Amino acid sequence: MMNKISVIIPMYNAEKTIEELLTNLSEQSFSNVEYIIVDDGSEDNSFSMVDNYIKKTKDKRFKLYHQINKGVSSARNLGLQNANGDYIIFVDCDDRLDKDFIEKYFTTIKSVNADIALFPINSISSLDSNTITKKINDYNFKKSIINTSELSTKILEGYISTYLFGFIFKSSLWKDIQFNEKISYKEDYLALLTILITNPKCKIVVDHHPYYWYCDNEYGLSGKYSEKRVEDGLQVSKSILDKSEISNILDYNLAINAYLVADLEAINYSIEAHKPKHFDKYSEEYLSLFKKAKFPDKKTAIKRKVQYIFIKLKMYKFINFIKVKQSGD
Repeated sequence: MMNKISVIIPMYNAEKTIEELLTNLSEQSFSNVEYIIVDDGSEDNSFSMVDNYIKKTKDKRFKLYHQINKGVSSARNLGLQNANGDYIIFVDCDDRLDKDFIEKYFTTIKSVNADIALFPINSISSLDSNTITKKINDYNFKKSIINTSELSTKILEGYISTYLFGFIFKSSLWKDIQFNEKISYKEDYLALLTILITNPKCKIVVDHHPYYWYCDNEYGLSGKYSEKRVEDGLQVSKSILDKSEISNILDYNLAINAYLVADLEAINYSIEAHKPKHFDKYSEEYLSLFKKAKFPDKKTAIKRKVQYIFIKLKMYKFINFIKVKQSGD
């Protein structure tokens, strides 16, 4: 009997895209699969559309759950609680899949009995577009099998994104792992790095062919840039920094660099939102951590140094103002 795969799909206000995804899923070449769709309190017709589709097709592979709006982390946790597969794949409801997407993910991870498989992702601007705006996670590791330290290093350096649909996992890795339901930004980053820390001997296989089309648009579960998003990013970066002090697979100095990136996002937000107290707090954090950071390359090191100087000389607000004005012009 072929291993069963659980595909977890959180859904929120997806009536514009869910029909195409249902078609993508139903036409997958891999058959031993369960599709777990978790409606996160949608306010449109998403739930009824999926419910009607299941009743009409009588396709028993589809399982539909509903909860009040709690966020994507809670929706994924509910999916994990109801997953029965040997492997886990996450899919977003506003993206597009190749017909052999699941089959290729499964074949890759199974062929070398890996715990995790990593794939690149095609980014597009709309579901009906075949124009790739960029290819995510198309990093050359120079070998097909990597360890947890190598993957976590490239994540901290910013070369590998933690979009969960770029991975397939053995379900056992999620046995004691849950998404933090208090955060809605970088929740995938925290969950993936936690898995790597908790399972340091994971075998990871790297595939260089994309089968997933990520639609970078305004719909779906990702929220707008806000103070909550900034605070979530800082909380996640602080959590990873704390974990790096006791973990053998996370580089502490690279974790500081990752925290600086979150700090810069917070600084930029505080300027745009006219929050001087927040600006002072985030700036102090940046200045105190900068000297401990390790940067992935010379270009990044120079960039962070320049930002450090501007912040230290209290010129950062002015420089940011000039950049915003120029972009507006």
